[in-house]
Amino acid sequence: MLLSLLKFVLVSFALLAVLVYFAQTSLIYFPQSYEYPPERYFRQPLEKLEFDTSSGRQVSFYMPRGTGMGIPPTVIWVFFNGNAARALDWPQEIADRAPEGTALLFVDYPGYGLSEGKVSRAAIREVLEKLPEALLKAHPEAKEAFEQRMGVVGNSIGAAVALELAAKYPAQKIVLIAPFTSMRDMVKTTQYAIFHWLLTERFDNTERLKEIFARAERPQVFIYHGTRDDVIPYSMSKSLKAAFPELVHEEVANGTHQLLDNVSAKIVSVMK
Repeated sequence: MLLSLLKFVLVSFALLAVLVYFAQTSLIYFPQSYEYPPERYFRQPLEKLEFDTSSGRQVSFYMPRGTGMGIPPTVIWVFFNGNAARALDWPQEIADRAPEGTALLFVDYPGYGLSEGKVSRAAIREVLEKLPEALLKAHPEAKEAFEQRMGVVGNSIGAAVALELAAKYPAQKIVLIAPFTSMRDMVKTTQYAIFHWLLTERFDNTERLKEIFARAERPQVFIYHGTRDDVIPYSMSKSLKAAFPELVHEEVANGTHQLLDNVSAKIVSVMK
């Protein structure tokens, strides 16, 4: 009887492990569509930046912010949204107060917003591969700003995506809002901790920062994190600060995971 019970437990565990393995993207990502036409999300003009990946048609949004279409921007800031959010869910204050001559690029992940496909780290990384080519094909005047004066901003899981881009294309400034240390560490904080070894969505902010800070020309890195974040533990960003003392870490007292309105003025300040 004991042997039968043990077999039952082992088979059940194996079946659960298989289920978790194949369902992990559904457990991690929560794609959202737009409720309104994109042009209603900001007062400033937006241009769709469309390109194809193996996931299908991808749609991001380019805002020249005072430079005018066709006029070279002085700097480009690329924004990556958090989970269960869309590229255009950033506060209006950022678009209103961004420095003159600054272009903004808001990126949706596959399956989010108007973009097709199913989201995964591999699918997101393919977007990052194709994004620069699509941007510079549509706006060749942005080449110098993108290659020499780019900044990135990422919220939550978007912080990991921002670091993926900054690891490939050097950024002058990086803003991370509520970043985790790694996706594996995040899994260990959940009821699926025992299955962390099955993880395929291996975003690792610690490793990306190691790569970025190993460069001769290091960017400025800023972290903002709410002390009462109930999604990504505040202790994770403190761990990043401990590992990389040169970055700026600022706590948002009593801030939760919904932090964008609290830090939009700080983002604008870094952009100047």
